Amino acid sequence: MAEPLAETATRAREALEIKHVSVLFDGLAAISDVSLRLAPREIVGLVGPNGAGKTTLVNVLTGFQKPTKGTLHLDGADARGWSPARVRGAGVARTFQAGRLFKKLDVLENAQVAGIASGLSKAAARRRAQDVLEQVGLADAHDKIAGSLPYTDQRRLDIARALCSAPKYILLDEPAAGMSDSECEELMGIIRSLPAVHGCAVLLIEHNMHVVMSLSDRLHVLDGGRTIIEGLPEEVQKHEAFLSAYLGAEVAE
Repeated sequence: MAEPLAETATRAREALEIKHVSVLFDGLAAISDVSLRLAPREIVGLVGPNGAGKTTLVNVLTGFQKPTKGTLHLDGADARGWSPARVRGAGVARTFQAGRLFKKLDVLENAQVAGIASGLSKAAARRRAQDVLEQVGLADAHDKIAGSLPYTDQRRLDIARALCSAPKYILLDEPAAGMSDSECEELMGIIRSLPAVHGCAVLLIEHNMHVVMSLSDRLHVLDGGRTIIEGLPEEVQKHEAFLSAYLGAEVAE
């Protein structure tokens, strides 16, 4: 039986999307004419050298930065003027490079607070927190104070907190930073499972090329605030513009 036209149209609109976005600070462009679409249950890698505009783009997608030009749509709704709280309530979660944990609360309380903030009851938030902590490998650390956790476990807890809001789209800002190879492999297993287990799409901002190339369905490469290429990982990694702008910049450093 064919899908009703109304449902087909709804599915077509489902995405977190910016079109032709520019952000100017004191007349200087942090990003310029960038378009990006994150569809349900896909993993998109956002890469580029330091200063390429990745964090500014994420801030636009999550309501922390209003674009100077261009549009922001969330599942078809014009979200350009929405506050971060409204964007989060509509199904967009993010992590931060430095993390924003409640370091004096224990691990379970940190995750539970995120669920309560999304509208769950205390009991429901606790159950969801327990499930999510199990999935990210922190169930045995549920009663440990967050500030006492090793760095890599704090990054896992940051992801768990984002997942406790049951997001449709989750934006991970350099989750593998500072991790060993074995820790990265464990993290990759968690991220790879997110679309199937949690039903969410992932925007992965990451400098670790092994991580981002292995996980991403598509890559979007920024340099100097502009999109220089986007496409399948195996195509992008051979492209001269990518090798010059991204890998060349890292070698120079």
